[in-house]
Amino acid sequence: ADSQKYWWSGNPFMTQFMNNLSSLFPYGEKFFVDSVRGVREQIKDPQLQKDISAFIGQEAMHSKEHATYNEYAEAHGIDLHTLELRIKVLLEWITKFTTKKQRLAATCALEHFTATMAEQLLLREDLTTQIDDEKMYKLWLWHAIEENEHKSVAYDAYQATGGGDQQHATGRIAGGVDAAAGGGGRGGHGRVLVERVGFVTHIQYSCPLLA
Repeated sequence: ADSQKYWWSGNPFMTQFMNNLSSLFPYGEKFFVDSVRGVREQIKDPQLQKDISAFIGQEAMHSKEHATYNEYAEAHGIDLHTLELRIKVLLEWITKFTTKKQRLAATCALEHFTATMAEQLLLREDLTTQIDDEKMYKLWLWHAIEENEHKSVAYDAYQATGGGDQQHATGRIAGGVDAAAGGGGRGGHGRVLVERVGFVTHIQYSCPLLA
């Protein structure tokens, strides 16, 4: 790969933060698509149906394009595959023990998170000018634009299918993961993944994208 290892202005923390973020997309965006698709038959609004089609198409393309990270990661000895598998285990566990509506509520919350980061990338040149690598710059700006375009689709679908207490629904998912961790979790996966969630919570205060 032509990209240097620390392509965010030589900053190891920000580079690895973005690398880790990319590792969420293959299975994370599939979860988003499945969550919205799972309630699609309940939606009567023609425009929202079109928006959902666009959402599914964009999310599918994101996962495919972020696969180009593999070449960069392998060239620099960065193990993104293990991170991707941890997300896969977590989302499979969530899917097994939650309802369609709870998964859609979780998607709303996570889409809000990604839309917030996308907005920061699009508005703050002081951040994007620190991306030294042209390939990474184009990839992240393109992704940010599309996240901004469809940021309300999951929420609109949630409201169109009855809405409800989104905070309660996502809280039940978080509580379930926490309970699995407390009990050791099957194969120990719950504990590791909850620690990862804790890490993300911790770095909100040190990452400029989340400030």
